Amino acid sequence: MFIEIDEGAFDCIEDVDDANDARIRIINRLFTSMIDEKNIVYASRRNLKKLLDCNQINPEVKKYISWIMKNYINVYACRGYIKKKIIASMHHEEVTYNTDETIIFVPFKKFRDVSETKMLTENENDSIFYQRIANYIYRRKHKSEYYKICFENDSYHGSHCSSKLEQVSQKNRQVLCIVDSDKPYNGGKRGSTYLGVKSAVNNAKKRIAIELYELPVREKENLLPPVIYGEFSDNLLIRVIVEYFSDKREISDYFDIKSGIKCKMLKANDTKWHDNYDELINCYFTCSTDVTTDCQDDDKYIIEGIGGNLCDNIASVLLSDDERVIDNLFRNLSKPKREEIKKNKKRIIELLPDYIIEYWEKIAECSFEWGCCLDTASVTRIPYWKHNNE
Repeated sequence: MFIEIDEGAFDCIEDVDDANDARIRIINRLFTSMIDEKNIVYASRRNLKKLLDCNQINPEVKKYISWIMKNYINVYACRGYIKKKIIASMHHEEVTYNTDETIIFVPFKKFRDVSETKMLTENENDSIFYQRIANYIYRRKHKSEYYKICFENDSYHGSHCSSKLEQVSQKNRQVLCIVDSDKPYNGGKRGSTYLGVKSAVNNAKKRIAIELYELPVREKENLLPPVIYGEFSDNLLIRVIVEYFSDKREISDYFDIKSGIKCKMLKANDTKWHDNYDELINCYFTCSTDVTTDCQDDDKYIIEGIGGNLCDNIASVLLSDDERVIDNLFRNLSKPKREEIKKNKKRIIELLPDYIIEYWEKIAECSFEWGCCLDTASVTRIPYWKHNNE
């Protein structure tokens, strides 16, 4: 994340002669986190010069600061377009957010412990999926090669969100929490998991820098359009949606593609739900030759969804440069079909409609703001870095 050090932290810093001085230790740790590709730590040229004149700054940190000063414009280019930052503040005793929460003031003393941002999601695979999306959009927009996105992945598994955030907030960890809306349709009520996470995040804001990002769709599986699922699966539900309802955003965004429909939903007296989905359900039954409409068991799935793995597996194939991935994850597909997908990955990705790209861009923007760091593999190509580290 982009962390700016308060001007007050540099007052007479060059005259400090105690290596155990709290400011010295914290500044060393902040810049070490930048060296370790965990954050981007910002200071003005004038203040960087002060650090070079201070005998107590770690020699490795000094070497790094010298390199920053030679490449200042490239290293800090993102300062011109990043919308959210942390200020390591000498003037705040508790974590404070400005009005629109684009600047988070974190007490300077809290940076005795510095690490990368933690991405909290409902399960570990969700975090991987969102980071794949973010990296794809980042490359697509041709952002600077000097940056990348870095998170520590973690999960709260639904009802355990409160206890997980209580744990995290005991340390100075900045946190991006991404959660499903679980809305059954546009304008519907959010799910209990979201409400629990929101309450826990609001409590955690008193102690740490944290943001709750609510997906603009029902859940992760709705971030891929049915037409792309259709390239990898012959699931009847997907076939029906692609053939008859591909232009209906309501279905793409909010229908429970992952799990399908239980009998109790067909019986439920939810007029809006039926208004949105009855046409699709009737079409499904018309197209099916072997589906029974017997609904004695409320928990029986009368319409089968795509399951919990297909979305992750498709993202692994389409957003990875490793062509072997599809052979490992889609052995159920014929070899000719797998070879066809390998050759046509670009065409398949281009099936993404503009509104899905917009969803991905918002996730990417949020991910970059909270997870940006320097990419050492790229910045080391700058000649001065090589000279300084030979």
